[in-house]
Amino acid sequence: MGALRLFLACVVIVAHTSASGLLPFIGGKHAVRIFFVISGFYMAMILSEKYNEGDRRKWLFYSNRALRIFPPFWIVLTLEVIASLTFYSMGMAPADSPWMPAFQFLVDHGKWDLVSAYVVSQVSAIGVDVMFLFNITKEAALEFYHGPAGPGEFRGWKPYPMGHMWTISCELLFYAMAPFLNRLRSHWLVGLWLITMGMGFTSYYWLPGNVASVSSDFLSLMQMGYFLGGMVAYHVLRPRMEFLPPSVQLALVVPLVVLMLAFTPASSISYTGSELMLYFLTILALPALFSRSSKLGWDRWLGNLSYPVYLVHVSVIRIGDQLGLKKALVTTTQGHLLFTAICTVVSITLAAALASLVENRLDRWRQRRVPHSI
Repeated sequence: MGALRLFLACVVIVAHTSASGLLPFIGGKHAVRIFFVISGFYMAMILSEKYNEGDRRKWLFYSNRALRIFPPFWIVLTLEVIASLTFYSMGMAPADSPWMPAFQFLVDHGKWDLVSAYVVSQVSAIGVDVMFLFNITKEAALEFYHGPAGPGEFRGWKPYPMGHMWTISCELLFYAMAPFLNRLRSHWLVGLWLITMGMGFTSYYWLPGNVASVSSDFLSLMQMGYFLGGMVAYHVLRPRMEFLPPSVQLALVVPLVVLMLAFTPASSISYTGSELMLYFLTILALPALFSRSSKLGWDRWLGNLSYPVYLVHVSVIRIGDQLGLKKALVTTTQGHLLFTAICTVVSITLAAALASLVENRLDRWRQRRVPHSI
């Protein structure tokens, strides 16, 4: 599933360069949700096969997850802050998502409680998703999202150097709950999955309209259903898939691939129907995808690039904007796609370096910790 994970990371780059409408692929929102499904599958698998021997293994699971998430994140966050300070000192600011003016706005208004909250939240990646529910007013006060920010206002995520870490904020909640969820019997797991998915899809009926629009897209509790869907795929579907012949397993994967690559024309028929089918096919096809790819070294290598690509891509896009590359290229469709391609290639290159220098070494240590804890 490594190639799929890297593809999803590249889809997010397409979304953040505003090129989604130029390609028929799934959007960034769908890519992130499929990531959550894959995460649920993997967490159910490793909790069942590696960390299933009591509380000591549970805390080992938590610490190994922290080692996977935080060191590369903190490195990229530090480099983002340094790069932004350097460009701003030269009078060069990105046109899209400039975080420093928003952060400086809070400092100038003496909102030290908010400043401290943003710093702690960004460094810990906890609660980043919650700030998407708010706007910041002209008086530097938080108010619930009521639509696009007006003059002198900005969205609650703006002061974050890495606002896209809202997804990791969601993942941290999922990881915290995963050892307990993994102990549920299959019928309880399926029931909880259906309830949480229903909450997300019906939020427009029981939450205020404007808040519902952002909470369903960003709030961790509203994303829980996708993570649970991955756990259902492991516990309920995988044992049954192992008895299917390879041709049948392939037949489950092909419709998912086609829908991901041609989501725009499919959604023109029924957007909600296409979304539901996308997530259903993902859950259905994951066991087959894993069984076909789990022993492929190159596929695992590609998958290991997905997280560092996700970490660095926003900084790469901003630097391209600050250097004037975006403004020069996005005047035409071909130029826009070229800018997206450049950002993708640079992000993958930097991700490969980050994986080689940091992640792979940490991963070898993390794997050694597991047998030593027995």
